[in-house]
Amino acid sequence: MGQQRYLHLRRRFASGLVSLLYTGILVLAASSAPAGAQGAPPTATPRPPSPCTVTTAFSADPGRIPLGYASKLTVGLQATCPAQLATPVHIVLVIDASGSMAGERIRQTQFALKDFVRGLRLADHPDTMVGVVIFNSNASTLCKLTNHEGRVNSCLGAISPNGGTAIDRGLIEGLKVLTAGRAGMVSDIPIREFMVLVSDADASVSCILPAAAAAKVHNQEVVLLSVALGATAEAVCLDSLAFGPAWAYHVEDDFTRLRGLFGGITAALADHQRPMLAIRLKPGGKLRYNASPVDPAAQSSGDAGWTWLLPSGAAPTRITLWAEPLALGLVPAAEIAEGQLLDAAGGILNFGLTIPGIEVVDAAGLPSATPLPSATAVPSRTATPTITPGPSPTYPPTRTPVVTATPAPQVCPGLAARVPAAVIADALAQPAAVHGWTLPCRLNGFDLPRRNLGLTDPGKAWHPLFNGLTFKCGCP
Repeated sequence: MGQQRYLHLRRRFASGLVSLLYTGILVLAASSAPAGAQGAPPTATPRPPSPCTVTTAFSADPGRIPLGYASKLTVGLQATCPAQLATPVHIVLVIDASGSMAGERIRQTQFALKDFVRGLRLADHPDTMVGVVIFNSNASTLCKLTNHEGRVNSCLGAISPNGGTAIDRGLIEGLKVLTAGRAGMVSDIPIREFMVLVSDADASVSCILPAAAAAKVHNQEVVLLSVALGATAEAVCLDSLAFGPAWAYHVEDDFTRLRGLFGGITAALADHQRPMLAIRLKPGGKLRYNASPVDPAAQSSGDAGWTWLLPSGAAPTRITLWAEPLALGLVPAAEIAEGQLLDAAGGILNFGLTIPGIEVVDAAGLPSATPLPSATAVPSRTATPTITPGPSPTYPPTRTPVVTATPAPQVCPGLAARVPAAVIADALAQPAAVHGWTLPCRLNGFDLPRRNLGLTDPGKAWHPLFNGLTFKCGCP
């Protein structure tokens, strides 16, 4: 028995030694082989420099206004690109499915993302693929990249929030989905890859691991868009994960705005042969941008910056909004004005805009003979002996009515009988928080501020959400 056991141990030792030597040979062969022969996952095609050019124009009109008035800002953009072949588009949706997303947040997110996928018109664009990843304490892939809209919608409908908020795991899982999508593509065909992160992560979630994961995403040439949900979301962290400041978006407590946000993103992604423009304006501390009217609607707005993601068509792209300076003197129309162009081949072009200034004066100190900024826009003034400025009869053409810097709000007749007194009192106490306050009304050549408080639709009953208060040029 002892001799047999000895022979058995010798055979096991010899077999193990051969296996060890064979393994070492394989390791040496793999290390000396080319990188592509090792079975490494395919990497993203390096993003080429964009051959496009962008012509920009940024203006404020009027350029000289009294304090308390608003000036109309216009941003004009014209992208010029050589003919480019449309490239495949791969998009992975990385969605926060933690417990805090339960209820209205996940419901509105699902609605918005289904609209987003519908707007991509997958049936008309077979080279567009969409995947779905969720994360809570862990991360999982609900949908690999697919061109089937119904399959994506089914995955979106299956999200059930619970658990923690491991953003880093979601980003890495999303990167795996995009990496797998490259495997079936011809190696020399560039792909425009996007990752859309939606999360309500608050300050209790550390940003260290997500930042490291986002760096890996950026290194793979993936454009990462971040959407911060809720007023308590840690927007500073989520913004830092995005591809750039113009690709970071915020939606506070009105989650129905998600549909509009993703609608704008869809419009930019749907046309594969046109470049897209990501624009960011930061108002700074000396002026504020009014929420309405803005054309087109911003994807995100706030003190950190207003952002737009827009397709660039054959005609120039234009953004208009109103800015209200908060200080006297020369006030810049923006603290930051910047943009990025992503062309049809995935190339990036960064550009800045020359920021105009707005001269802000004290209206109460202006002499009555000094015209307001818009008065010179009426050429008939010198040829007409008298002018009718509204309710007043006539006055000499050399005189201009003086408007105080902060006109007192007025309540339209009959409003008190239709709206609770407390609601009217709140609007009068804080008129700047009510839509329309001090926006200009053109009256006989003058820009006069809106100050008449009334209902948005005077023909309907007051409703706090659907028919609220607004400041108008006049009363019905």
